[in-house]
Amino acid sequence: MLSDPPREKLRSVSPPVESPASPSKRRLTIATGEPGRAERHPDDGFPLADPRPFDPLTESVARAMIRAILPPPPAPRPEGIEDTILTHLRVMTQYMPFITGTGFFVLLHLLNFSPLWRGKKLATITRLDPEEASHILHDVASSKLLFVRMMMLAPKALIMSTYFDQDEIHEALRYDPKGFTKERIDFRKRLLDGLAPRPEDMLRRSQVASTTPSTPKETAS
Repeated sequence: MLSDPPREKLRSVSPPVESPASPSKRRLTIATGEPGRAERHPDDGFPLADPRPFDPLTESVARAMIRAILPPPPAPRPEGIEDTILTHLRVMTQYMPFITGTGFFVLLHLLNFSPLWRGKKLATITRLDPEEASHILHDVASSKLLFVRMMMLAPKALIMSTYFDQDEIHEALRYDPKGFTKERIDFRKRLLDGLAPRPEDMLRRSQVASTTPSTPKETAS
């Protein structure tokens, strides 16, 4: 038989309303009745988890992996990007099962020795310069063996997704997600007010289709 949860439990899971968030922690966005201001990193939800603690050796390995995986110049390197990505790795692994989060950093240690087990260098990634380390990791990612290639999947995904989420990278790519989001928020408001969509509100699928080259069969018909 279903019953209501005790009031004490409800209080324990309710997010604090009046206590300010720590300045060193962003907050996850929560659903609200009204759209926000389309800020890139809003502070209107539950606090993020504290970074996962680890030893100095693991930090050294993680930093070496970050430097090797990030795209080389002339790709931009925002100031503090290494620290930003490292913090992201430590926070995101807190949301994984303990074994998975621990396994991620064990994987980084295995990749640190990849110059040895790939027969490329008598050194670890931490001992190589980023350019040489990048070539070796690329060799791992291009292996003929699937399980070896898959070793690079999670590190590249977490590191590169954080890199491409930076405002400086968006500016270099001339990518403006904030402008698009504001347009969709305005569109939503007009729909809620009962106004009809305008032609510029559409995502122009028909225009994309009209610019697609015709196949020989379509031309003949």
